[in-house]
Amino acid sequence: GLKIFPKAGLGLFGKLLFWSWAKFSKPPYRVVIQLEAMGKEKTMKLCLSHDDGYWFTAIPVVACIKQYLSSQLPQTGLHYMGHIVEPGQLLDDMKVMGVNNIETILPKNAI
Repeated sequence: GLKIFPKAGLGLFGKLLFWSWAKFSKPPYRVVIQLEAMGKEKTMKLCLSHDDGYWFTAIPVVACIKQYLSSQLPQTGLHYMGHIVEPGQLLDDMKVMGVNNIETILPKNAI
C-alpha cells in the first residue's frame, strides 16, 4: 500500500514506530559483539561491548589508524582492516578507548 499511496499509511506507521520505540526500548542501551573461535589448540570466546553504538563503530577505526600512523601497517595498497592490524594491540587500544572486553581462552573443543 505505501508504494501506491505513499502518504496514506505513513502517519499511522510513524506513530506506531515511535510508540514502540518509547514503549519497548528503555535506557541504558548497549551494543555487544560476541565471537566464538575454535583453533587447532585453543578455543576462544570474546565479548566486546560499549554503551554507544556510534562510538563502538568508530573506536576500531581509530585503533587501526593509530597502528597505521606508528608504521606498523603497510603504507600502500588496498587491504581489509581485519587482515592487516595486529589483533592484540587493536583490542588493547579499543579497551583504552572505552570498549569493555571479556576474553576467555579454553582448551580445544570446549565450547
